[in-house]
Amino acid sequence: MKFIITRLMAALSLPIMLAGCVGVTGTNGIADITLNPGDSSICFDSPCATYLVMPPGDGTFLVKEDGPAGVWETGRFKAGEKVWLGSYWTGLTEFTIEGADVPSSWLTVMGGAR
Repeated sequence: MKFIITRLMAALSLPIMLAGCVGVTGTNGIADITLNPGDSSICFDSPCATYLVMPPGDGTFLVKEDGPAGVWETGRFKAGEKVWLGSYWTGLTEFTIEGADVPSSWLTVMGGAR
């Protein structure tokens, strides 16, 4: 009986835990998601418009991505701002912020093109 209750609790809590991690459809009709340093999020629609909140500080930081297309310099962005990284398709991408002492952010896009 304890096993059944434990499994039931896990099954019921999963949607609640994922609610903060899934991409939602934005006003532009495609899914969008905002990552903070250290986030690991799932977007269930492809493409997924992706934003990143830059860490506080002075000047700019270089954001790099490592995903299905390889390693790229995504761009240099001002500290403390929410920036648009681009639209991402099915796959796993790691975003690192060089020069900031923050963990990587991870985006998983699951789902085909509309």
